[in-house]
Parts: sequence; structure tokens; C-alpha cells
Amino acid sequence: MEMQQPERADRLPHRKLTDWVTAYLRDSIMGGRLKPGERLTMISLANKLDVSVTPVREALLRLQEEGVVVGDAHKSFRVASVTLEDIRDFHQLHGFISGLLAERAAENLTEEDFAELDKLDAAIIQASAEGDHVRMHNLNFELHRRINRATDSIVLHRFVTATSRYVSRRSFPDVPGWLEGAASEHGALLDALRRRDGAGARRLMEDHVHDSGERLIADLRRRGWAEGP
Repeated sequence: MEMQQPERADRLPHRKLTDWVTAYLRDSIMGGRLKPGERLTMISLANKLDVSVTPVREALLRLQEEGVVVGDAHKSFRVASVTLEDIRDFHQLHGFISGLLAERAAENLTEEDFAELDKLDAAIIQASAEGDHVRMHNLNFELHRRINRATDSIVLHRFVTATSRYVSRRSFPDVPGWLEGAASEHGALLDALRRRDGAGARRLMEDHVHDSGERLIADLRRRGWAEGP
């Protein structure tokens, strides 16, 4: 499938433009729009994204450091051999860290926090019913961010931010079943948090992230991704 055109980057400062291109290309790879082994031509990508070559080059170098892009001495780039098992590992790791944060959040969330989380959950359900993928992603991100931020842990926040890059549905939130899953699974999680059931909240959060990963894997399998080496 042809890589979809992102929302316009407008006139972002150079560093933020590079961040934007990096995130978009990472999402394109992890979402299956750019396939393992596919050649990444800087000029072609720059034209596609309506940016100069410089932020594309810098983005590809960043992604090379992350291991999802492979480059050579001639500055020729291609998508690394990321497999479905790698995608599963990303979600398992993200789920584990998110579960720890949810377990601790159960002790810290206030009634004011729950009121905001309930509003977000209701808005997610409405966006799902309307088929608004982009709004759902933004609301889903905010709900999880509020749960994560209820715990004061520099270490967990650092690593959940790192792993979230590889499980994001920001640029391509159209995986079959993702809308329904995100809309239907938060209720039980919020109930566990409200009951101060840390162990239950941890389990539900881990299952929620793992299930999201399995839906993505099923979509990638349909797109021709390999199961493993």
C-alpha cells in the first residue's frame, strides 16, 4: 500500500520538523506502510512529505540509531528487517511498563482525576462510534498519559515514553479492530483504578496493550510482514 500523506507540517522550526519527519517515518515502518527491506530515497521522501532533504536525512540517521532503518557508507537507507515477533516484543515491553504505572496510579488518582478520565473515556466511545480515528488516537493518548502521570517515577516515565514510540497509532490509527478495542477496554481498567485494585489495573493495562499489539500484528500479516527471521 502506498504511504499515506500526513497532515501538513506547516512551518515548524528545524528541530521540530526533524522530530515530525522522524515520528512519521517511524510510524510508517511500525504500521506496515513501509515494509522491511524497502529502499528509502531521501529526495522521494522529501517530495512526499513536502519538506527539504535535510530533515529527512537527519530523521533517517536517527532511525538508523534506533535500529529500524539500515544505512551504508554511501548513505543509502532501507527499512530494517523488523518482524512480527519484534512488534510483539515492543508491545509486551510497553505493556509491562504501562502495567506498573497503572498499578501505582491506583493508589494516587484523585476524584478529580477520575472525573477527567471518565470524560475522556466517554469522548473516546463517541469518537469510535463516529469512526474518527485521529480524534480517538489523541483522546486515547491523553487518557493513558493521565494514568501514567499519576505516578512520580522518572525511570518508568522515561522508558514508557521510549516504548510508546513503537506502539503509537498516531499517523496510521486505522488498524482493523483498534477503534473498537480502545473504546471497549478502558471501562474495566478505570473501574479497577477506582477500586484501588492495583494488581487488577496492572493486569488489565497489560492485556489492553497486548491486545492492541495483536490487532496490529494481524493487520501487518495481511500486509505481508514476516513472522520471524
